[in-house]
Amino acid sequence: MQRLVRLLVVCAVIVAACSDDDTATTTVTSSTTAVVTTTAVTTTVPINVVPRELDLIFPEVPLQTTTWTGPEWPTSLDAVAHADAVPAGLTARLVADGFAIDGATASTHLAFLYDGIYPYGGRPVFVTTDAVYHHWHLVFDRVLREVEEGSLLPVLERLTGAMVEATRAQRTDLAATASGPAAARAAAYWEAAATLLELDVGAIDPLAQAEVDLVLEHTAWVGSPTIGGDCATHDGSCVDYSLMTPRGHYTRTEDLTRYFRAMSLLGNTAAAISDPDALWTVLLIARALISNPAAFADWETIYLPTAFLVGVADDYTPLELVAVATSVAPFWGDDPGTLDVAIVAEIGMTLPVLRPVGIDPQRASVRTMGSRFVIDSWIYDQVSDPAVPGRTRVTPLDVAAALGSDWAYAPLTEVGFAGYPEAMAVVRAAITARTAHDWGQTAYDAWLYALQPMWLTHDEAFPPFMRGDAWTAKAHQAGLGSYAELKHDTILYAKQGMAEGDMEPPPVVRHWVEPDPTPLLRIAGTARLLRDGLNQLDLLRGTSDDPYTTLGVLDMFIEIADRLAHVARQELTGDPISAEDNEFLGQIGGWFTEILYATSVEGMIDDHGAIVADIFLDALTDTVLEVGTGDFNPIYVIVPDDAGGFAVATGGVYAYYEFWQPRTDRLTDEAWWLLIEGGTLPDRPWWVDEHLGL
Repeated sequence: MQRLVRLLVVCAVIVAACSDDDTATTTVTSSTTAVVTTTAVTTTVPINVVPRELDLIFPEVPLQTTTWTGPEWPTSLDAVAHADAVPAGLTARLVADGFAIDGATASTHLAFLYDGIYPYGGRPVFVTTDAVYHHWHLVFDRVLREVEEGSLLPVLERLTGAMVEATRAQRTDLAATASGPAAARAAAYWEAAATLLELDVGAIDPLAQAEVDLVLEHTAWVGSPTIGGDCATHDGSCVDYSLMTPRGHYTRTEDLTRYFRAMSLLGNTAAAISDPDALWTVLLIARALISNPAAFADWETIYLPTAFLVGVADDYTPLELVAVATSVAPFWGDDPGTLDVAIVAEIGMTLPVLRPVGIDPQRASVRTMGSRFVIDSWIYDQVSDPAVPGRTRVTPLDVAAALGSDWAYAPLTEVGFAGYPEAMAVVRAAITARTAHDWGQTAYDAWLYALQPMWLTHDEAFPPFMRGDAWTAKAHQAGLGSYAELKHDTILYAKQGMAEGDMEPPPVVRHWVEPDPTPLLRIAGTARLLRDGLNQLDLLRGTSDDPYTTLGVLDMFIEIADRLAHVARQELTGDPISAEDNEFLGQIGGWFTEILYATSVEGMIDDHGAIVADIFLDALTDTVLEVGTGDFNPIYVIVPDDAGGFAVATGGVYAYYEFWQPRTDRLTDEAWWLLIEGGTLPDRPWWVDEHLGL
């Protein structure tokens, strides 16, 4: 114990020495886990985590700067092939904007929509960025499920069993000391985690049972019975148990639900650094963890991959707590009976010297596993109350604006919240300072990097139909639809902000890819980053030639995205595509179907490809912001046919939603699908109706 604690003290000294309010810093947050690189306007903007075991390359993919040299678009459909496939009510919009989305027609899965275009329908295919993003979500979600269920769940079960034993022994040892009550709560905490995992640990403490009941009811907003703490005076110790509602992909199997509940307890029960009572309990949890090398190794085995996938814990980890506690009271680890309220309070006051908490710092806390810092939640935190007084509701357009969208930013400033432009200016400066290396620190951030081109201006580098407000709205919907899938897939980990048959072959036709290679190359780079990182963490299974394994489906997606990017680049430069590439585009529905089934749960595809995820809490109205996608709509686009004429190509796009929902009724995918099937979905965002007529 003493040897490890001394090492952590050195770490804490390094962190304090590297702190600087005016310059970018690189600071060590633990002797064994990660390096945090901060590049920001202020020291409240962490960048991300790089587990030391990983040696990864994430190349920069610049935006398009060439000039479109293709033909001018037709002003009528008189000589446009396949125009008869377009519903009559959409033809005027198709001529005016060069494309039109059919909001009255929907498909439960994009693969099914594309399958019906060609070869079955004999019509030209338009492969949208939406389609590539959506199938990336299917691949990412499949990989994450397998890592969690196949690798992390057994480790979590072993860690929890060991911690029940260790904290029970500690409870006995400290029963007659001032640390006795905290030690008893620490043991009850791990008994609750074990019960949620359905482990047999014998009789459990009443406090543990009360904790389990709160998790299973997942509605209350109170202090944790096991961690303790005064919710009225130490807001950071309040636990929003509605966050422990199993949702996302964690409703798909019983094992994933068990994993979600236990990890949610470890990640969301918090001890405010201003709350000595709760902090004392977490300090003894940390002591039991650090004192057991096998348990600590298991903690790392869970923390490191999830840090690579999503990000570092935003609130303080047990390791950081031990480091600071030892700097304040060097012998506490060997004799925790010497602790008292004054010492624990001093530890809490010293923690911010280690590093700032990025999201909701006024509620800074210590958590066993920790909700992870993600840049979009930091953006919401910076542009809502209290940073922007009175603004308790945010929108994903804030994220688009922060990443460079003037189109999204303009209506947000019209609402008139004082301080919003200044806050957004700081956020934009921090985002602009990010390099590709920064974006490549986690799979989560790499995904956001791949979405950024959807939120930037499409200028003379692109065909005429991509330059107007209508396509800008379509592109924003594509980026936000994929963003909703990112939040869905990582809902357990990311910290939320708050404000307060045989057939006749069809004729050969020219198919198209949405002519923007940048997002396709970036999402392919994201897939490579995930593949290489998980491979180095020894968490990737299967072979490249078997798409029903995680390695195989990742390699298949990378090959598809690279090939689509190659075609998109040729389209922008005016080079003809090969017959082989054109045939590949025509068969893209088959490739998407392969991904759909390869990423299914036990061979059963979901009823809908639609998803929903809650991402932000408005504490004033006790509501959460939900983002989601509905069933997929066809899009019709006028494209050159390479023979001097034009044709209408068909593809598929997201149907994007955002709306507010009671906190205690966070939606699962299954509940969302019932709304779809019942025709009771909320209204689409105003800008979708205004610019796309949906």
